[in-house]
Amino acid sequence: AIKIKLADRIANTRHSIRMSVMSGLSQESDKMKMYKKEYPEFRSELFDTNTDEVTLSMWSMLDEIMEFKSNIGNEPKPQIA
Repeated sequence: AIKIKLADRIANTRHSIRMSVMSGLSQESDKMKMYKKEYPEFRSELFDTNTDEVTLSMWSMLDEIMEFKSNIGNEPKPQIA
């Protein structure tokens, strides 16, 4: 169910961006502003670090679209002595 929600949100945000660009808008649409405002709560409610790679990739993609700073893929690298 989470993958479906993520896929839907990714599609909706991309569509919103595309429509703004096609309309010649220099600012984000009201819909995109709403998605960004909702995103921290959306992410907090649905994100789980114990998930598969595809879902983590979807989160990373959505984080990038939303310009959200997350730690996915930024875990500290082990130090080699």
